[in-house]
Amino acid sequence: MINTAAILELRAAFLYVRKKRGMIIIEKTDAISEDEILEVALEAGAEDVVVKEDYFEILTDPASYTDVHSALMSKNYEIFGVGH
Repeated sequence: MINTAAILELRAAFLYVRKKRGMIIIEKTDAISEDEILEVALEAGAEDVVVKEDYFEILTDPASYTDVHSALMSKNYEIFGVGH
């Protein structure tokens, strides 16, 4: 018997993964504080900031990607990689 709840959960997970998102990577340095990156990115419209060991991964909705990218560039952060 197929579990309907499990099928719905898998469908939701699939749709979440398929959602188009912008991504901006900024390498961690001593000059950049985690709090500052969070503040700039989230105020500009980022959906999430994921803190990795060596870099920050900023996730955006495609519609807010340009605003977030511009806000980060205006703070002279060196953007290591982008994608959307």
